[in-house]
Amino acid sequence: MKIEANLRIFITGKTQSGKSFLAKHVLQQFNNRLIYDIKREYSALGLIVKSMKELDRAIKGGCNKVVYQPEDLSPEHFNDFCGYVYRNLKNIMLCIDEIHNFCTKSFIPSEFKKIITITQGDPYRIGVISITQRPANTHNDVISNSSLYIAFKLNLRNDIKAVEDSTGIPEDQLRDLPYRWFFVYNDRSEKEVISKHKPI
Repeated sequence: MKIEANLRIFITGKTQSGKSFLAKHVLQQFNNRLIYDIKREYSALGLIVKSMKELDRAIKGGCNKVVYQPEDLSPEHFNDFCGYVYRNLKNIMLCIDEIHNFCTKSFIPSEFKKIITITQGDPYRIGVISITQRPANTHNDVISNSSLYIAFKLNLRNDIKAVEDSTGIPEDQLRDLPYRWFFVYNDRSEKEVISKHKPI
């Protein structure tokens, strides 16, 4: 799946449905990428750093593929990280796994909101991939600002309903979707808005 730079992409699905596999495939298309990897699943995709000091050193040293595996998993630390990205980086694809841990239904960190709501044509050129297994628990700003919505198999009714309400993908088709198959809802498409895809 070819993804153009500077997009906002939302990927959802139950555990082991194929989310991370697809995200890794997409991320490898970008020469400049930064991954917020709290589950330590993306280690092969860049230089691993574990603190903001190490991140700053890597960026200033010219490293353009960085996997940030923070020891501090608090929302406050995530907000500080996003502030650093917003102030210092351009022309990069930012990937946040388990986004529902930081952008809950009722709260979104102010610095991440700045990133996710930047006009997609502006000079910052920060693309965002947000990944979660709980779309019903994820802040609407994350979802509504995404141009591509990729949905794998889901089981929980409220999560399935959240996807159906946002995309129009039928509830029964989401529940019965084979593992690693996925739907793509593309709000920028002039033709096929919803499409079904085989495993990559």
